[in-house]
Amino acid sequence: MELPDPLGLNELSKELKKAISAIGEIPKLVDSLDSLSELTASTKQIASLESSVKSIANLVPTLEGLSKLDKTLEDLAKVAPALEKLSGYDQLFEKLVEVLMPLGALVDLIPTLESLQQTTSSLEVTIKALADTFLPLAGTTQRVGRVVDKFANRKNKPDGVYD
Repeated sequence: MELPDPLGLNELSKELKKAISAIGEIPKLVDSLDSLSELTASTKQIASLESSVKSIANLVPTLEGLSKLDKTLEDLAKVAPALEKLSGYDQLFEKLVEVLMPLGALVDLIPTLESLQQTTSSLEVTIKALADTFLPLAGTTQRVGRVVDKFANRKNKPDGVYD
């Protein structure tokens, strides 16, 4: 037998239980929000990669030039025995200059190669930071999803029925 409840204390008691249960979920949400806030630093690092990517793109012509040097080195290897057979220094010098001229391009490539090495190092650090940031986000996303599902399930159940 139910007692009359003119002040609605039974309903108030149910609502208080719901509120207490929801308050118990807040620490889980705070942890998830903290994890998401750590993503901000990684996002800034990703944005800073733009100049590195542009630098790499600017190096493409230089790298193409380097790819052509293998033929020059092969030509040098072929000419070396012939240079030994030459008797006059004049002829030797002329041939040597002719063969070595393409190697002068290597000196011009030194700053570009150094820049490429620095950019690559920067990319390695950034990629590691991204991996370290995104890996924990998978678990955090699952936990946030479960919390959201619980809230959705509570809305769909009649009053007084809880998991």
